[in-house]
Amino acid sequence: MVLAVGSHKRVKYEFQTKPEMMQDYFKIVEEANKQLIILLNKQKIQSSQFFPIFAFSEICPELENVEIYKEQQRRKLADHFERTSNNNCRNAHPAISQIMSDQTIPLSKKDDCIFHSYYENQLVSEEVKIFLINCEDKNSTSYRRLLCLYDYKTFG
Repeated sequence: MVLAVGSHKRVKYEFQTKPEMMQDYFKIVEEANKQLIILLNKQKIQSSQFFPIFAFSEICPELENVEIYKEQQRRKLADHFERTSNNNCRNAHPAISQIMSDQTIPLSKKDDCIFHSYYENQLVSEEVKIFLINCEDKNSTSYRRLLCLYDYKTFG
């Protein structure tokens, strides 16, 4: 039950799904939107999902199951790093633009190479942030995975 006082034009109710929160991650963090983040207590983050919990838990200490979600995130990031270590994703490029323009890296491996390089601290967080903000497909697994790595490195 909700009781709202005032004009219907002034009352606002916001709800976002986990994928929508990931798409709006930088806006939510910048605004420190605690009211929106607390809604995560009404949703379950599956162990198979990538979800950036570190910044959200810093903004909203009332979040439940935070330590479980943090451990899930750490494990998923480490597992993906291990998988990409064997798939020719190692490179010496200090910039995302160099990875993207490297003709020796297949298009299908570019996202994994970016992840791998950032995991190994070859890329700076500010460049990764700009890359994520400008990413066209914010629903892709590679976007979510890199966002989680950014979240962990920045707020973990």
